[in-house]
Amino acid sequence: MQTPITQTPAPPMARLPDWPERLAAVVAAARPQAFLLGTHDCLRFSCACVQAVAGVDLWPQFAGYTTPAESLRTIARIAPSLAQAVSAVLGSQPVPPLLARRGDVLLYVDAGIEHLGVCLGALGAVPGPAGLAHLPLDHTGFTQAWRVG
Repeated sequence: MQTPITQTPAPPMARLPDWPERLAAVVAAARPQAFLLGTHDCLRFSCACVQAVAGVDLWPQFAGYTTPAESLRTIARIAPSLAQAVSAVLGSQPVPPLLARRGDVLLYVDAGIEHLGVCLGALGAVPGPAGLAHLPLDHTGFTQAWRVG
């Protein structure tokens, strides 16, 4: 088992003045893209949305995986679980999904597998085989959310 790397505290994030337009552009570009691990997956999509909202590029610390095992090792370098890694990288503790605001990161659990998504208001967007899936925030799969900015 790898020892998690020591994370420096995440810098406070502020939303950019034009974040709604930037987020809408990222979501529109992702909408038709099929899931492809390491290229268009839940982590990459969430990082792109955080960058659109707050201007902070989180992807470099995750980039480089192409298999499920590699993605789990990448996350484990930061924290023991995906949720703990998100808290560490964003520098915040999770809130209930129904308290998420547009642009916040969501944790979605499907068949016991954790995925990340982004709040779009009353819906959360999660990359899937046929492009972005849009699910209501009260869907049982959404278990946590993290504030962005």
